[in-house]
Amino acid sequence: QSVTLSLHTRSRSNEVSDGRNVFASANGSCFGIDSITGDPIWRRPTGLDAPFAPMTVAGSEPSLLLYDTRQNELLCITQKNGNLVWRQPMPSRPTGKPLVYQGQIIISCSGGELLNLDLLKGDIVSQLKFAQPLVGAPALVYGEQSIAVPGFEAVIYLVSLRPFECQKVASLGHRPGTIQIPVISMGKLLLVCENDRADSALLYILDGNGQNATLNELEQVRIKGQVHSVPVLRGKQMFFPTVPERITAFTVTDEEGKRKLTEIASAQLQDPLSCQIYLSAGSGGQLWMCSSALRKFTLQNTGITLDKKKIADGLGSQPMQLIGNNLYLARRLLSSNSVIFSIANRDEMSSTWKSILGTDIIATYSYGAGDQQGLVCITSDGDIFRLRENDFESGESPFKEKSSTQLKLPESLSTPLQSSRLSNGKIAVYCGAPQPTLWILNQFGQLEETIDIKSPLDAPPVLIGDGIALPFRKRIAVYRKGRGLDSVLEHVLPDDVDASVSWRQLIPSDKDQCIAITSSGQIIALQYRTSPVRHLAVLSVTDKKQPIDFKAGVGKDALAVADASGELQVLDLKSLQPKARLQLESPATSELWLTDQYLFVQSRQKLSCFNINQGLEKIWDIDLPGVSLAGPPAVMKNQLLLSLQNGKVQSVDLQTGKVAAELVAPLPAIGSVVNLENFLLVPTVDGSLYRIDQALQQKGQASL
Repeated sequence: QSVTLSLHTRSRSNEVSDGRNVFASANGSCFGIDSITGDPIWRRPTGLDAPFAPMTVAGSEPSLLLYDTRQNELLCITQKNGNLVWRQPMPSRPTGKPLVYQGQIIISCSGGELLNLDLLKGDIVSQLKFAQPLVGAPALVYGEQSIAVPGFEAVIYLVSLRPFECQKVASLGHRPGTIQIPVISMGKLLLVCENDRADSALLYILDGNGQNATLNELEQVRIKGQVHSVPVLRGKQMFFPTVPERITAFTVTDEEGKRKLTEIASAQLQDPLSCQIYLSAGSGGQLWMCSSALRKFTLQNTGITLDKKKIADGLGSQPMQLIGNNLYLARRLLSSNSVIFSIANRDEMSSTWKSILGTDIIATYSYGAGDQQGLVCITSDGDIFRLRENDFESGESPFKEKSSTQLKLPESLSTPLQSSRLSNGKIAVYCGAPQPTLWILNQFGQLEETIDIKSPLDAPPVLIGDGIALPFRKRIAVYRKGRGLDSVLEHVLPDDVDASVSWRQLIPSDKDQCIAITSSGQIIALQYRTSPVRHLAVLSVTDKKQPIDFKAGVGKDALAVADASGELQVLDLKSLQPKARLQLESPATSELWLTDQYLFVQSRQKLSCFNINQGLEKIWDIDLPGVSLAGPPAVMKNQLLLSLQNGKVQSVDLQTGKVAAELVAPLPAIGSVVNLENFLLVPTVDGSLYRIDQALQQKGQASL
């Protein structure tokens, strides 16, 4: 049982689905999206860092080819509902998208394998093994009897399809790793791009005339900028995208005695970004480019002109899809890891819907009790979702498409949102440049106040007195509702404190007191006073003389701090007097967590539990080989629930440290186990929340 957060907005509600889907890969899952309405239809987890985007094929029914990076398998699934048609384990990771031709799938791999699979069944019909990794998708050579694929360095191979065997090895001389896109077939020619310089690339035009192609070099052309993205060929016009955000147009001919590739025009954006570029060509020299936004170009006699109108700001994340006059594009904003998938009328340069996929959940907060209990989810896109237990019932939609609140984020936000819970149960959400803002939400995620703040915060704010303490760089201010930021004198660090020093954490210690910890190791006790003027008074300063890299663990009356030297110390929360001290075997590698008398410290691939009431006596260690916790441990009765970044969830006996049960979520976790009264949830990187309480009741290992 799972629910996937996927905000969906549309400007036209009268459009009716025609049953066709488009597809997007977002943070480890492939999504099927209705091409007319934009509603998410299905989701299939496939793992992070796929080597190619979902690829449509015509099998026994319209299907998709995907690669599952978790199991190292090539998958064929249906376009309609994402159901599995077949799966085939791969000997090594593909290095580009497959070539599909006449019922065959040809795929090149990083281990040097070149595989020929049956499209309908997925069986490996034949394979070749080369002495080096292959690069990119194989290119079908003129005559369609053979393919060409380059090696990682020096050579390019010509392989016949029937029989499936290597016919020729030609020396190209390229250096290791300098070819980053597949070979391009251009009639009787083949085009290979080598990024041999930092600011330009070399284009090799080779003989690709049929099964007996010599692969001899016919011509070289140097192009400005490196080639990281695939060009498009329409008729005799080829459009080449190069970094940063440059388009170069060529005419192509394979006629004898004529220059094969002739540059006719180029254009580069103002203030270009070094990002992936995806192109789609139309008639009349029209070209659409999805890079830092969707833009339209036209190739004319005078050069390449750029249409003034642009839409869909954000970095393109996969090739565009085209149905009729509509483009479908996926992009990410600089402030979020979510994928925004939207439709674009390419003539009007307008959009009527968008869906946010692979939603980046930055925080979850429970509210209420009993039947009224629920969960507030904050996303990096500023959307606030509320979930209840009935959202996880079998008859409900697996997608949550409407948020309860939407924060209005500043345009061109370049840093991620952050969130914390205040001591009164309310929720703080804040962002940095270009327009630092603090939002205060009630416990149900409803917006109560929007506060423009002077500059970005170093750490989460805390309540103090009748205001909110805000940790700006080298100073702490107090915001009072209705009075702003100027009614309380700030606490400012001395001038001789290095400019790189930041506030690591603020901790409320009493109604009018807080503890401020700096990255350089100072622990400062502050009190909010109203006389003779409102100000923050320093009660005490403790200098650890060692950097503090991670947040302290905070309990009811104790504070646990670990510094960069590996010293672990427990302090009284009110007086900051030392209560216990211990030298760790290795420094902590994440924030500390304190629950009752139990202190949890993560360091060098293990989690240790200490008893702070027994002088930091170690209770147990748990090995965490090659993985870290995704969030703070959750305590449920006598069990400790650990959410690991690789998707494992462990139920650990709090007294002994023994793992009582373990399950594996389909994707890596993005936060702690959410412990509600009636059910347990774990959030994953694709914006889903999986219910895990029933699976955890089974002893041993289980998979969701």
